[in-house]
Amino acid sequence: LKQIFTLGPVPEALSEVGRDVVAEAAGYDATTLTAAELSPDHIMSITYTGGTTGKPKCIVHGNAGLLVNHAKELMLHGDVGPEDRFLYFTTCGWMMWNWQASALMTGAAVITVDGSPGYPSLNFLWDTVAEEKVTHFGTSARFIAGCRKGELKPAKTLDQSNLRVVFSTGSPLLPEDYDWVYSDGAPEALLGSIAGGTDICGCFVGSTPLLPVRRGEIQCRFLGVDAVAY
Repeated sequence: LKQIFTLGPVPEALSEVGRDVVAEAAGYDATTLTAAELSPDHIMSITYTGGTTGKPKCIVHGNAGLLVNHAKELMLHGDVGPEDRFLYFTTCGWMMWNWQASALMTGAAVITVDGSPGYPSLNFLWDTVAEEKVTHFGTSARFIAGCRKGELKPAKTLDQSNLRVVFSTGSPLLPEDYDWVYSDGAPEALLGSIAGGTDICGCFVGSTPLLPVRRGEIQCRFLGVDAVAY
């Protein structure tokens, strides 16, 4: 570990488009930084399996494959664009961190959250979604189940006028959790249950703005994916 950067709230003067706040905080002249042109198969990221089938294994993802696939998933299936504000609650070790980071190429603003989703209460993330005017909120099926069991009612107490999509992944989303989202959670949003894997750092099946949401069901196969359920 060579350096630690601690950034507080970004001053208004630094929030203008084009300012590299991290570079400035580290003492670098951001105007001298240049982007490197790399080959399509250059390493984009290395992800690790969860270890459910043995020791965790590293998986190398290339530039073109990962970015093109994420562009498809986020822009076409997720309906994420330049006017949106995207928050997916995830740790840095989960592949959803990479997915969230790729939302930057859609032109959307990405909001990241540090801390526990249950502290100081289960309302914390829903409060953040309202305060930050989030349009696309991603979480886990377990978190949604926890909100249902905790009898939370964010739709009744918070401003959700900007929220258009709620993503859920990590485990199957139960039918009763669909009921909670469309009664007390976020009834005006599209509930997108998505499923994929670390091996592709992406999705096999999930949501689309073009089809209805049905209780207990994932909407569709993602474009270009030959997924079959037995």
